[in-house]
Amino acid sequence: MIYSDDDILRSMAEEGGIRIDPFNEFFLQPASYDLHLSDEWMRYRPDMALAMINVYEDVGPLMHRGNSDPIIIRPWEFILCRTIETVSVPMNVQGRLDGKSSIGRLGLTIHSTAGNIDPGNSLRITLEVFNQAPFPITLHKGIPIGQIVFCELKTKCRKGYEGKYKGSEEVEASRMHLNFKKKKYDPLEPIP
Repeated sequence: MIYSDDDILRSMAEEGGIRIDPFNEFFLQPASYDLHLSDEWMRYRPDMALAMINVYEDVGPLMHRGNSDPIIIRPWEFILCRTIETVSVPMNVQGRLDGKSSIGRLGLTIHSTAGNIDPGNSLRITLEVFNQAPFPITLHKGIPIGQIVFCELKTKCRKGYEGKYKGSEEVEASRMHLNFKKKKYDPLEPIP
């Protein structure tokens, strides 16, 4: 079941319910809540144009971090940004990040694959922003950049999210390399 505006407000009033901080009821939509862009970003370093991404290695050295308002995203550029809001979901709710249609109509996507906010997580959401337009796009701190939809689980989770990005407060580069611990990945073998 997807939460309506009343469901979101009801959960926020409960102990251990959904938390959105800061929260302003003005940004509550019929079945979602608008999230806003911060001025923090990470982008691939232009001097690393001939580098290669290896999923077994840390990509952090290929990127640089900054703050700016506005954030200018060149055509076909991928950057990481984050939301102003911290979103917390209880053990019986899954959050789903979606783009705003007005942002999408500019040619901008805000997440490649990381659209789920797992039960038990509380974080400022890192956005995977990609400019598909043939022109640079200028984004400003505080604009509605996306929306979060909350879905009630049929049953409460046995355990909450305990992954690499739990409680993230800043823009986070991929930590995929931590899955492998310098060992080649075998999908049939559990990772210790």
